[in-house]
Amino acid sequence: MLRCGRFGPFLVALPFLAAVLALTGGCGPAPKVKGKVAGSVVYKGKAVTDGEVHFMSKEGTGGSTKIEESGNYSFSTPLEVGPYKVYVAPRPPGQEGPPAPGKVPKAAASVIPQKYRDPGTSDLTYTVTEGDNNYKIELKD
Repeated sequence: MLRCGRFGPFLVALPFLAAVLALTGGCGPAPKVKGKVAGSVVYKGKAVTDGEVHFMSKEGTGGSTKIEESGNYSFSTPLEVGPYKVYVAPRPPGQEGPPAPGKVPKAAASVIPQKYRDPGTSDLTYTVTEGDNNYKIELKD
């Protein structure tokens, strides 16, 4: 007969405890699934060349990114998957920066229709999925 002394119950339970720890080790919240988002903004068939694209979830998370002179935008960090309210707004005053050498400064007015400038009035939505997302934003009157 095998005698384990006072540590017997512990030695019997040790393999079970090791298996439980191996299966549950690092059990924190699962990493959030994210997707890269990029695309373009057009109005009346022409590229919108200045402004910002904003994605806002129901929880208030999301992000914003600058629209390039080409009309393209790209978020530098991936967004969590799920539905977003999307709005497009002119850049705040003072963020335009100086014009490039040889270029005329842009007028303060923006071609972005008023309804798209606010998350409360914009009817744009997009659902981010895992991986690469390309969303062409077409603004209408």
